[in-house]
Formats: sequence, structure tokens, C-alpha cells
Amino acid sequence: MESLATLYGNHRGKVSQRWESYLTVLDRTLGERRHDPVRLLEIGVQNGGSLEVWASYLPEARVLVGTDIDPRCGALTFTDPRIRLVVGDVTDPAVQQQVADHADRFDVIIDDGSHRSSDIIDTFVALYPLLEDGGVYVIEDLHCSYYASYGGGLFTQRSALGFLRRLVDVVNHDHWGLERTAGQHLQPLVDQPLPPSFIDALPTIASVAFHDSMGVIRRDHGPRPRLGNRIVAGDVAAVDTGPLTEAGRPLVGEPQLESADNVDPLAHETELRQLREERARLVHREKELTQELGEVWRRLERTLASPSYRLMNGPRRIFRALFRRGVSGSS
Repeated sequence: MESLATLYGNHRGKVSQRWESYLTVLDRTLGERRHDPVRLLEIGVQNGGSLEVWASYLPEARVLVGTDIDPRCGALTFTDPRIRLVVGDVTDPAVQQQVADHADRFDVIIDDGSHRSSDIIDTFVALYPLLEDGGVYVIEDLHCSYYASYGGGLFTQRSALGFLRRLVDVVNHDHWGLERTAGQHLQPLVDQPLPPSFIDALPTIASVAFHDSMGVIRRDHGPRPRLGNRIVAGDVAAVDTGPLTEAGRPLVGEPQLESADNVDPLAHETELRQLREERARLVHREKELTQELGEVWRRLERTLASPSYRLMNGPRRIFRALFRRGVSGSS
């Protein structure tokens, strides 16, 4: 069958755009399921061309749902009855209900939306529970996670990549050696409390893979896979006999000390962000006070320059002289 890159190259119809390497990664990720009756959800469809390409790439797909916040997408029409379109923010429960009207679970979810770190995180939290066991969740354009204009940065913990790195920790939760849940590990990166549906689904994350500007999260077919017991093959140990005694044993991890090395760096980042916000507030207040003081001086200058003020100069001098005489006489 034609590769995804070939289908893109031959596509005529509604416009779709993707970086060249994405087509290779998507082909490797989804190729094994091309003839399955998959349910696909794509966030961010723009002109709608990607949905037409997916319809060609996945001939046995049951439904191909696209969402976009641009209201102009509501005017898009498609000849393939499997293609459905929902206009709105997919993190909105009302929009999620519209999506659920087409399919309550999905085998493939692709986030090609706003690319803002906060939106990527919120969308994953909202939609991962809808991913079917054995399904795959793809996030595109993660290079934006390094851009400040998209809420990212190389050293920004609360970026989309910072969140995905913590998902790698979730996959390895058994080995932390700390009394810390997966939900507690992810919560500092999300402004709202993590919903129970997402927390309950965290143990099903089987793997997190990274490619240039892309992330691929796979959901396990069953309970979260464990490391399992050690398998030892062979019976000749001329160098080290230790492995012969390890056969069938589970890994016993190392408990971590509650030291400074185990302090969540997000705590420092949160404190720094609060200090910066306070500094910005004080700078703004200083500007307000400077403006107010300037207005007081301008009013004073207008008063001193007014004819009425000048007219009262004589009486004021007489009053001050009498006042000083009265003070000196009383003493």
C-alpha cells in the first residue's frame, strides 16, 4: 500500500500541512493498524485536508472525528460519511460530549491544535482517558515547547515537554522510592485539580516515545506493565555466579532519602514565578504612584500660577507676619 508520505504527495482536495519527518513517524506508528476498524480523533484540522488523507490511509476506519476552534471549519463538508467535524475547544465538556456522540473511545488521538504548552497539557488530561486500550496518542509540533510565545522554554518545567518527561517518570513509578503518587507528580504542571478519570488512567501508560517535535504515548492493553521477575538463561557462570541466585526474583528498589536532591524543582519555579509576579505588581504600582504624584504637582503649579493665588499674596504675607508676632509675644 502507499505510504502516508506518498498519499500526501498525491493528495488533491482540501489543504493539509505537516512536516516531512512527521509522515515517517506517523507511518511507523499507525502502519500496523491500517486495516483495523480504528476510531481516530484529530485536534486541529484547519482546512480539513488531513481528514481526507486519513480516510485514504485508513480504509477500514470506523469513524474519523476532527475538531477545531475556528468557527469557519463549521462550513467544511466531506464526501466520506466516516468523517465528522466538531467545532469548539475540545477541553470544554460540552464539546467533549459532541465528540462522544460520534465515538466514546478512540484508538488514535492526534493533537495538532494550538501547540501552546498549557493547551497540550489540558487536552491530554481531558482526552487520554478516552484512549482505547492498545491505542496511541500523538502530539505534534513540540518544538513550540521551547518557545516563550507558546508558554515554553528550554528550562521551563511547566512546558508540554516538561509534562511529557514526567509521564516517563509515571511509566517507572515503581522505582521512585518515594511516597509520591503519579497524580502528585503531575499536578504541579496543571492549574486545575487532575480529574479522577485521568488519575485512574495513569497506570495504563505503557510507553512515552520522543521524536523531533513529536511525542507518542501508548496505552497498554491491560494493567500497567511491571518489570517482572529476573530471567536467567544458561547454567555456566565462569565469571560471576551471582546471576544464578537471582533467577525468578523481583527487583528490590532503593529507597530515596528526603533530601534537597529530591525536592521537586517545580516548587522553586513556582516560588520564582510568584516573586516575578509580585515584582511586576510593585513596578506597576510604582508607575501608578508616579503618575498620581505628577498630577498633584501639575495641579499645584496651576494653582501657584493662577490670578487668584497671586491676588492673595499680600494678605498671606500680612497673615504670616501677624502669626509670627503672636507666637513671639506669647513666648
